[in-house]
Order: sequence, then C-alpha cells, then structure tokens
Amino acid sequence: GTKSKGVMCLNRGGRTHRVKFYNLMKDYEDRMCLTAPVHPDIDWQNNRLPGDKIESDGIPANDVSVAHPVYDQYAVNVVTETQTDYPSISEKCCKPFIARQIPIIVGNVGVAQFHVDIGFDMFEDLIPWRAWDNQQDENIRLGLIADFVKQWINSGTVLQDYHQVQDRIENNKQYFHSEQFRNLIMKNMPYIDPYKEY
Repeated sequence: GTKSKGVMCLNRGGRTHRVKFYNLMKDYEDRMCLTAPVHPDIDWQNNRLPGDKIESDGIPANDVSVAHPVYDQYAVNVVTETQTDYPSISEKCCKPFIARQIPIIVGNVGVAQFHVDIGFDMFEDLIPWRAWDNQQDENIRLGLIADFVKQWINSGTVLQDYHQVQDRIENNKQYFHSEQFRNLIMKNMPYIDPYKEY
C-alpha cells in the first residue's frame, strides 16, 4: 500500500518498559497511531486499534498481523519489544521489514546494532539510534527514543523522509525474504528436539 501517515506504536502486554514509553508518548496520541499497553493504571480499553478482537483472556489481540491496514498506512513503526534482556530478532521486529516500514526498536541494549550486524539497514542517517542503543539506563534510553520520535513528528518530515529511502526499505524487505537471511537465521538457531519433553 501507499504510506499516507507517519508513526505508529502498537502495545498490548503491560510490560514495564512499554508502560514507561507509553507514558512518555501519550501526549502524542492525536499525532500518531499509539495504542496503550494493558495495565491497571492506564485506560487501555479506549485506546485500541479499530477491529481489535477480544481473546479468551478478555484482552484485545492487538498487533497480531501485518495484514491489519495500519501497516499499510504508516511509514514508521516504533516497535516496543516483548523482552529487553538480550539482543535478538523477534516476530515484532520483523513486522516493519515485511510491511515496508522504517523501524525504531524500543528494546534491549544493543538491539539496533544487532539488526545491523545480521544485515538490516536501520537508517542511521534518519534515526540517531547510536545515541541510545548502548545506554544502560532504561529510563534514559526510553527518554532519548521518545524525544527523537516527538521531534521527528514535530518536524513534519516523516513521510518525506520515508519516500527518500524507499529503495532501502524495499531492500530490507527483499533481504528478509532471501535465502541468505534464512540461512543466517537457521545457522544460528539452537538445535531443538521436537520429541523431547522440556
């Protein structure tokens, strides 16, 4: 699809870093697609994606598939990772590559460099991720990311910047689907015995 909107950030589970990041960004709810993490201190029920389905636990099934129209509409995806213990590639981090978006990952220390190391363009000329990627203090790291996202939204250049790097965005998508990337991931996968009880 054609990207016509700027920044999205989808949240569901109320992990601490998601709650902190949401609280830093909630004043921008009307300027981006921002869903609230499920947390007792946040009015998350009224801040969901249109068409969210309710799962058996009574919580919306937010951010389940890149088939949702929000992925076609938004140019930048601020991914709030599930875990922040170690650098890795996750299903959430893959979605911007599949959906032809610029990723900003709110995750563990070194996560952006990890993605560069496995072959992805993390758009360092647009996203100053080196400023926070090695910041050990989570609060400082989240604050730096939030400040940048707000500044970029305020600049009014998100879509223009996106269109200037569309060839690189397409390269990320093609690389994600490539045999080269598949081989790299499979080579680094631990051996798991499907018949063993863990």
